Amino acid sequence: MGLINRYALILRPKEPFVGWANGPEKDPREHQTLEEVREDPVVYLIPDMEWPGPTMDWVFENFDYFFKSQLAQYWTDVKLWPQNRSVQMFKEWFDIEVFSVLDNVVEEAIEEDE
Repeated sequence: MGLINRYALILRPKEPFVGWANGPEKDPREHQTLEEVREDPVVYLIPDMEWPGPTMDWVFENFDYFFKSQLAQYWTDVKLWPQNRSVQMFKEWFDIEVFSVLDNVVEEAIEEDE
């Protein structure tokens, strides 16, 4: 138990992402609203750095990893993914939240899936 030497990164999709995720390849009965897509985000553990400068620099240097991770949750066929991804597009498609204090209140060891 105790503080973890990581930050938490949460990306909450915006309308452009939802428009893409609900694209023409998807059955309209399976479309999701912005609220539905935002309600249970992935939490990424990222390095513990100085906030905000170095942390945000690191996030933007690694934006495509996070972008691909988000895209893969909706379409596994990479041919359907936007091909000209950029930091600007990343900022337009996601609200970026970083949390610097992670307190592990569980006594059992953290297990990683492989």
